[in-house]
Amino acid sequence: MLALVLGTVTAVRGSLGASPGYSRVLTNVGIVGASGVVVLFLASMAVVAWLGRARRTASPDPTPEDVSDLSAAGSLHDSFERLTIWLTDDAPIVRNQDDAFGHRRIARRIASRLVEERPPSQAVVGKFGAGKTSLHALVVAALETSGPHARHVHVVRIELWPFETPRAAVEGVIRAVVNQVSREVNVVALRGLPESYVDAMSAAGGIWSTIARVQGTPTSPLKALERIDDIATAIGHRFVVWVEDLERFAGCGGDSVRESPEEAERLNPIRALLYGLDRLKSVTVVTATTSLGVRFDLEKIARYVETLPELADHQVARVVATFRNGCRERYDVIDPAEARVRKELDALGDQQQLKIQRAIRQLKMAKGVPSLPDALATLCSTPRALKQALRAALDTWSRLPGEIDFDDLLLMSILREAQPDVFALVGQHVDALRGRGFSADDARSAREAWDAALKRVTPDDRTRRAIVAVIKFVFDDYSGEIKPQGLKQSGHVEYWERFLSVPILPEVEKDQNVLRVVRADDDGELVRLLEDGGRSGAVESFARLLSTDRLRRLLVPLIRRRCAENPADWGEGNPPGMIPLWRMWLRRSERGELAPSAVLEGVRQALAESVPRQLYLAVWIEDYFVFPSDTVHHMLGTGGTSLASECKQYLRDLIVTTYAEKPDALADAVVGAPVPTLLWACWGIDRVRAGTMAGLPFASWPRLAATILDAARRRPVDLLPQIAGLVSHESVVVARSGEPTRRYDFDAAAAANLFGSPDAVLDVFELQSPSQWPGIGHVEAVFKAVQQRRRPRPGESDSGESLAM
Repeated sequence: MLALVLGTVTAVRGSLGASPGYSRVLTNVGIVGASGVVVLFLASMAVVAWLGRARRTASPDPTPEDVSDLSAAGSLHDSFERLTIWLTDDAPIVRNQDDAFGHRRIARRIASRLVEERPPSQAVVGKFGAGKTSLHALVVAALETSGPHARHVHVVRIELWPFETPRAAVEGVIRAVVNQVSREVNVVALRGLPESYVDAMSAAGGIWSTIARVQGTPTSPLKALERIDDIATAIGHRFVVWVEDLERFAGCGGDSVRESPEEAERLNPIRALLYGLDRLKSVTVVTATTSLGVRFDLEKIARYVETLPELADHQVARVVATFRNGCRERYDVIDPAEARVRKELDALGDQQQLKIQRAIRQLKMAKGVPSLPDALATLCSTPRALKQALRAALDTWSRLPGEIDFDDLLLMSILREAQPDVFALVGQHVDALRGRGFSADDARSAREAWDAALKRVTPDDRTRRAIVAVIKFVFDDYSGEIKPQGLKQSGHVEYWERFLSVPILPEVEKDQNVLRVVRADDDGELVRLLEDGGRSGAVESFARLLSTDRLRRLLVPLIRRRCAENPADWGEGNPPGMIPLWRMWLRRSERGELAPSAVLEGVRQALAESVPRQLYLAVWIEDYFVFPSDTVHHMLGTGGTSLASECKQYLRDLIVTTYAEKPDALADAVVGAPVPTLLWACWGIDRVRAGTMAGLPFASWPRLAATILDAARRRPVDLLPQIAGLVSHESVVVARSGEPTRRYDFDAAAAANLFGSPDAVLDVFELQSPSQWPGIGHVEAVFKAVQQRRRPRPGESDSGESLAM
């Protein structure tokens, strides 16, 4: 047994060669007496096993690797499929071919220094999400291809953020190194080393005070680390301690370079440990952090500093261009926005055009609101920010394809991931940004409050200008008709709420179903959507996809459907579908796309359809299309033009032609109609509003007057309320309680003017019982006049004879 042990020791010594640390290794592994022999045997066998393992895992020198850079995130913009794989995979990259942003160049430089005879300490500086973790994997990959001399270089990556206390962090770093050493050689002397180091620090003069002095001769805590160095040197291995998350561990905030006492208390032990590890011959320190602030004293332990650059404009542009195109092509959806809305972001894929636009902007203004491509590059300055933003946008678009404006969705997803505080601020000020529910003065104050809040949250001017560019595109630049599914819009859908909640939409609520009907040629289905109160708003929102000619020809089919209905069934007296269609006509007329002559032709056709069957529908058309209120655009012209007068005359002539001497047809035409129907039909809505109802309504009125009275005798239930509306007037009186009340009185003069005498009207009413119309004020006023006519005048008997003697 002893011979075997001595033989093994000799073999091990021959394999390791003469080393200054070899004797210390033998001492450290505990060669004391018989037990030392056993320990030596076990350790020696482990070393022999390690040597054999090293020989078995050795590989021939790799072929030279292609060192061409993946400029502009090459593989990511090559295909949408490759990009989606990257978006859905959270694992750090492990292969050079996964390097999408050219970081392998930095990794090769770092690796080349780590294989030097006396490797220098290094630091990696980059913003959160810049790719420091991925860089670690690329460094490991670079070492694997650096030749045989790099086989014994081991990178030990430690994240500090999981540790709650400095003691736990220090022990965690040392334990990670010891574990890595133990993978190469079985030793027992390193057991308890983390605790020993901490104990040594405590004994050195206070729990952490003394170790804050990192310059000068190492103290006993640092000597404890030499036990790692002895073993590593003896076996010819080198260990790289790659430490991340220093700032997160320290809880550093803000841009101040002065550390607080609390930060110093947490950082001093880490600072001392890193300094001590870097003093070892077989250990090299690489620190990955977000800055080189003096709070970490990195300049004392890093001879080389590698900076992970922000993503270049062209990198972000090409990746976003691939993403936009892929998302829009993945689903067969109809985009209702105008093409100019997409123009600026469509240029992302044209690098030459981007350069030209950038040069023009630089000539025009050095400090204005940047373009959207510039804003995207500012907000997506790191791979993590870009990845998380595109992933969020992809997830929402996958759930709501074609149900929300894609570019608004993309930009606000980027803002939410890159600037969460600003996104929360948008939610607080969204009504002001959309201009909803504010007077002019209040809206101005609300926007000023938004500007002030944004400045507080984002003191960096470049970032703030990028945010302003995004907000301007989403909430300011385009109207609802130009970008109908934008987050600013709240017509038939609150798109902002849809963006926040990402609901599962039932088929009846999907915009794409409406858009397909709008784009198709089936006018019947489009009319059915218009008369559906839940979908008509969507048709209005997407009206830009409808030609003016198609909008014109929708009127008559809609009128025909309404003529078959009872007006009493219409909510608020509005024929279903007519208000949305009228508004769409109105907008086209305001823009000059619908000529007054075309409106006149359409109205004449609608009147010809409605007058013979639905008189209320005819006067409704006149109310909206011929004589709207003074605050509404006049589609037939303003100032009492001949077109409006012509249309008005056409309606009266058509009414007389249709109903004169046809009392039953007239009664049928007013079934379920509101009381003012005959009033509007006789005088016209313009004269009723102006109160100019003197003389006859029109020249051929007497023919119609006789028919109205005849219809009332035949169909009193339908006609008496209409006649009462013609011969009564309404006034407002103040009761004793101070409350205003409506009062209706019989207008004998109006009855005489329209029907020859008041008695001609009262005779018709006298044949009926007032109990059939309880609570209808104008009808009750006529019956009151009937009762008053029955009473004898003073000095007369009930028979009307004089009582005088």
